[in-house]
Amino acid sequence: NHKIFTMKILKKIFPKKINQLVYFIDKSTEFPELKFKGIGSKILVNKNKKLINYKLLINDKLSYKSNTHKNVHSMKCINKYHYPVIGDCYTYESFRGKSIYPYMLQKASIDALQKNDEVYVLVSPDNISSIKGIEKSGFILLCNIQAIRIGYFFVLKKITYHNNV
Repeated sequence: NHKIFTMKILKKIFPKKINQLVYFIDKSTEFPELKFKGIGSKILVNKNKKLINYKLLINDKLSYKSNTHKNVHSMKCINKYHYPVIGDCYTYESFRGKSIYPYMLQKASIDALQKNDEVYVLVSPDNISSIKGIEKSGFILLCNIQAIRIGYFFVLKKITYHNNV
């Protein structure tokens, strides 16, 4: 156990390259209509102090899961630390291609917008299928964050804002 704890600490403090696209949605956003309507499905929501966990069951089978985080350290780079960030999203393979991901992004966003003016999603620029789902759900590309993370600190930051905002 001591070895595992030491590895976790080292992993946190060891420098790591960060390259993330930041998408946002706000209260004025009109959500696009999606082909998946949620018929025959059930959304499970579990809330705690640090995050909100979402699961989608279709015919009692887990098809999707994600978390809405209340504080994400990389958002400090753009002064949006206390805004909700939807992440850790995963659609199970047999359910992909049915617009479940954008549908659940919309559901989590609607919930988060009850108490916040904006909601964010972070994604790797290499994750093309996730980017398509994020854009399909109505999120707008805000910027790209590139930095080196050392613990909770970000150095050599390069923030590139996009023209469509």
